[in-house]
Amino acid sequence: MKSLVILENFDLQNNIVSSLMSAGVDPQNLIPCPYKDSGLFLKDLSISLIIVEISPVNPNASFQIIDYARSSNELAKIIAIIHEKESELLIQLVKRGVSDLLSLPLNQDELIGIVKKLGVGGVGVSKSKSSHSGPKGRVVLISSYKGGTGVSTIAANLGFGLSDHPSIQKKTLLLDLANQSNHCSMLLDADTTFTINQICKSVNKMESSYIFSSCAFINPNLAIIGTDPGTEGLEKLEFEPLSRAIELFTECFDYTIIDLATHSFDERLLACLDKADQILLTTTIDITSIRDTRLYLKMIKEMGIDNAKIRILVNRYDCQSGMFKTKDLEQALQNPISFYVPNDYVACSNAAQAGEAISEHSPKSMIAEALTEVAIGIDSGALFVPPKTEAKKKGGLSGILAGLRK
Repeated sequence: MKSLVILENFDLQNNIVSSLMSAGVDPQNLIPCPYKDSGLFLKDLSISLIIVEISPVNPNASFQIIDYARSSNELAKIIAIIHEKESELLIQLVKRGVSDLLSLPLNQDELIGIVKKLGVGGVGVSKSKSSHSGPKGRVVLISSYKGGTGVSTIAANLGFGLSDHPSIQKKTLLLDLANQSNHCSMLLDADTTFTINQICKSVNKMESSYIFSSCAFINPNLAIIGTDPGTEGLEKLEFEPLSRAIELFTECFDYTIIDLATHSFDERLLACLDKADQILLTTTIDITSIRDTRLYLKMIKEMGIDNAKIRILVNRYDCQSGMFKTKDLEQALQNPISFYVPNDYVACSNAAQAGEAISEHSPKSMIAEALTEVAIGIDSGALFVPPKTEAKKKGGLSGILAGLRK
């Protein structure tokens, strides 16, 4: 059974999480979250314990969370953590059916005792990261060797599709490593809680149960971690801590989708290539993008990356233009093409303005259908998903091919 910890102040996180684990709560079923994300989880009827920190500044916001939790999940036990013992506050909490109260500073033994008394902790089944024996999640690296090919758009929408499509609905993490831009966060209107920079600094002390508190949640199945937008984000991410962080993510999520467009083979890219189960290379149909993609393919294959891991996605293609045939493009890249995503500037732009996934904002558009097929294809391991509509005009990439010849 799951335990939800709703905190205004994340300074309490370590004490509460360690206390719950000592009481036998399985860390894989422990979800710390801030106030703003609590609504995503409160309707989950598998949650048996809800711990709510009562805000000393705005207790009404805390009351609203408790009321919503009580109406959404009548069977869940609720523990309130209060900063001060005020009579009016205690009366309000009792009226709302709170199962028990804890006051700060937090007494871990008292919390352990309450959890055991309520019988909701799953006593005796606590698991640490070292005892994790379940299947690891899959890592999908979305990358390009040329800017402007739509890597972040593909990553954000793929993550949403894997988490939201009825036939998939996998627990998914978006890891936004696109320098300091955090484009995935912007495209899906998410305010990241912690950054990958902070996680990598303390990754050797972390357990998988702490990862959830480092995420911002876009929906119950989709979380996101970004890069520090300030000067800290300029610091180089080292191979070992980033590799360890990705391993932790795979213990918590079915999919880790990494957004990493790059112009150099640095330690950040090498760690992601090393951990990736699939590599989705994004290209567009122009001579510079195809040349750079072919160069990128050559380099990663020379590094010993298995070609079976590689999928190529052609973004912003125009199926009516007659510009290409699949065989011509595959000849230019010297590699098979797996996915095609059509050009739809209006749908992309409007979805970005709304802070929504394209399939959420324009579900009937051709690009939404294509992006859904990419998510299904990635989940099923498909090698090729054809364009929605074949080009009607005859033509090829003769000009591009000529430009690529030595």
